[in-house]
Order: sequence, then C-alpha cells, then structure tokens
Amino acid sequence: MTTKSALVGLLTAGLCLSCGIDSTPEVWPPGPLTDDPIYVQYAVYYLPRPIGDPSEALRSAVGESRPEFEIVTDLGASSTGIAVEATLEQQAIADYHPPPDLDYLEHFGYGLDGDQALALQETEQVYILEFLYPLEQVWIAHKAANRVVESVARQTGGLIWDQETRQVFSLGAWREWRIDEWTESIPALSDHFVIHAYQEGDYVRAITLGMSKFGLPDIVVEDFPWSVQPQIGFLINLIAQAVAEGGEVGASGRFDLDLRTIQHPRVREDAQEVAREDAEAMAQLTFYRGLPEEGDAENRLVKIGFDRYKGRDPRTRQMAMLSSLLGTQRQVLDIDHNEELLTASARAREKLPALRDAFQRGLDPGEFITVKAPFATLGGGNEWMWVEVVSWHGEKISGVLRSEPRDIPSLVSGQTVKVDQKDVFDYIHSHPDGSEEGNETGRIIQAISAEADL
Repeated sequence: MTTKSALVGLLTAGLCLSCGIDSTPEVWPPGPLTDDPIYVQYAVYYLPRPIGDPSEALRSAVGESRPEFEIVTDLGASSTGIAVEATLEQQAIADYHPPPDLDYLEHFGYGLDGDQALALQETEQVYILEFLYPLEQVWIAHKAANRVVESVARQTGGLIWDQETRQVFSLGAWREWRIDEWTESIPALSDHFVIHAYQEGDYVRAITLGMSKFGLPDIVVEDFPWSVQPQIGFLINLIAQAVAEGGEVGASGRFDLDLRTIQHPRVREDAQEVAREDAEAMAQLTFYRGLPEEGDAENRLVKIGFDRYKGRDPRTRQMAMLSSLLGTQRQVLDIDHNEELLTASARAREKLPALRDAFQRGLDPGEFITVKAPFATLGGGNEWMWVEVVSWHGEKISGVLRSEPRDIPSLVSGQTVKVDQKDVFDYIHSHPDGSEEGNETGRIIQAISAEADL
C-alpha cells in the first residue's frame, strides 16, 4: 500500500464542469480564509463486523478526550458546539461510501497489509463519526477528534476512513500520520490532506482534498506540465501551511508566500533544504475563487494565480514564480559533439517513432516525455535544451521549454515551443514511479565534464 513519502495522488481526468465557460475569475476577498463552524466526518470500516460495541468504545474515547465531545443524535442540537454524532450502518456498501477497491488502495491505502485490503472488500458494517467544533478550537478539537477515532477503531477492530481526503488507514498509519507527528500546536498540514493531480487537456490540474477539516478552502493549481508536479505539490503544501498559521489575503487577492516565515519547524526546514542558493524564497501569488469540477471536495475553492510575474502565458509565469520561490538549476556545458555522443544520439533517435506511438496512445498519469533539441543563439550557434512534449503529430513536436536559455533572449523557461523530430538529440521517458529511460548523451556529457574538472 502507499507509503508516507507519497504526497500527490494520480487520478484519471474527471468531467470538467467549468470548461468552455468564458468568465473572468473573481479575486478572493481580503482577510482570513477561515470558515466557522467546522464539520468533519470519519468512519471505521469493519472486517467484516466490529469486535466490540462501537457506542461503548465511543463513550470511553470521548471521556478521555480534551476537549470532551458531547455525544448527540443531531449535531445541530448540540448545546456545547463541540459534539460528535455516530451511526452504525448495517449495510456499508448500500448505505455509505463503498469500500475502496484494491487498485484504489494501492494509491490511497496507508499501512494496510494484503489481508486487510482483501477483508475490506467484504465489509458489512461501518461506524460513521461526525464531529462539529468552533473555529476558535480548531487545533485542539481536531487533534482530539483524531484520537477519538483511533481509540474507537482500536477497541472495535476496524480501519479508519477519512471522508474528506478519501484515504484508508491502518491503526499504525493513522497514529503515525495524524497523532504522533502532531507535535506542534499547529500540525504540518500536509500530513492531513491529499493532493490529486490529473491530466486536463494538454496540461495538469492539481487540487487538495481535506482542507475543510480546518475551516479552510481547498487549493487548486491549473495548467502546468507533469514535469513540475513535485514543485507544484510543494508549493501547495507551503500555501496550506501558511494559511493555517494565519496568513491572510491582501487587496486584489494578493498573497505573499515567504518560506522564512513558516512557523512549523519541520515544514520550514524542509523548504530551506529544497530551495537552491539563488532562491528568493518568495512567491507573489494571487488568490481567485476557483470553479469546482466533478470529483472536487464540497468546499470553497481557492485558485492560485501567477499573474504578478512577467510571462507570455500561464506556464512562463508559473516558471518565473517557481524560480523565485525555489531558485533555478542552470547548468551550461560547452561540449563538442564527438563520435561517442553522436553515436548515442543516433541510438536515441531510433527510438523516437516508438515513443511517438506511445504518446499518441496516451500516457499514464504522471508519465511524460522530454526531448532535447537545438535552438539558435544570437552568436550563430545552438543551445541544446529540454522540451516536455505536449503534442506530437508526425515529425512535429510541440511542448513546454524546461531549460533556462543562456543566450536566446526571445525564449524563457515554460514557453511553448515547436521542434522537428529529425532535430531531436536525445529523450527522457519519465514514469509515474520516478524511474526514467533515455538520456544516454547526458550521462556521457557528465562524464566528459567530470574528467575535464580533474
């Protein structure tokens, strides 16, 4: 099942409810992004039935929690505003969310062994726990709710389902992620929500699930290439942490993200490790009201805009923002194309027709192809740069420039460019699991460069 290092879930594209609608996005109003009160739903799936009385387990767990939740039959009738309502459904598949299948659990099952995953398919009962608490007690109440759910599942022998993030946890994984890692007053928020990313047209859309548990809107970033998915996921995590720690929206939807002001030690230290030496550690963003699509959470949605950066299109502005936030990794090597390089390049070009066929059949989510091609410089030479393929018809390739030009003022990273297949020097075929094929010439160039440095 999925390990803790997985930050971004890959899903197939859903139906776009807003595509084709010509509308100017509405900027987010100034002030805090929080909402009040907060409603959270968890559930405990049984394998196939509970080994103890869930109601007794709940009473025991609530009695040990601080704050203590009022157990009610109607959340709206709570006298304290800190309440839990619980229901045991006798027919889980018919009356509640069907248990995730084995393929889904490969991505969104945490800490489950094979027997548990199989047993979950035969569940007969599910215990639904709905929590309500005010924004002013969001952190202490949510932490207590996580402990209550863990206690109930432990006493009754179940697996925990997070309705907002659509994840299933074993008891061990739940304790690790949702309880033991919560060492600060405000947790590392990325432990408590998930990011789904999927192809939408030529580019990718990434959206969070689970921010409503903290009275916050979910976050969406659109129109980026697969190759920058890790950086976009990192950006979303930082935005979530910043707003959880009290970051507010300024006039005209402006939101300034500063890595150095993140309060959570682990999140701040991770950001400092990722940022390169030339990073400004700042992102000047604009928050807009996002338009929901099928599959999104039933929550407010903030869309992240990059229009405060210069660029010809959304992707060049995205790249400018990422360069400011995290720095650039520019490596320029002046290498003569010797016989070894030319031979390796010829082998790479022989594989291009098969790569084109694979691209046209359709790549898996998170899978992408980049090609190295020449671009004319002011001095009459060429810079060989990487292009992430967006379309490939016959000999014509269109894609997103993934290199930072040195001597070509008309080009910037993130720009849409066109290359001819016959001019391609090498390729990289990147797979969803992080493995790569190709780039034989790159390894030769690195060896030549290393030898020259000796």
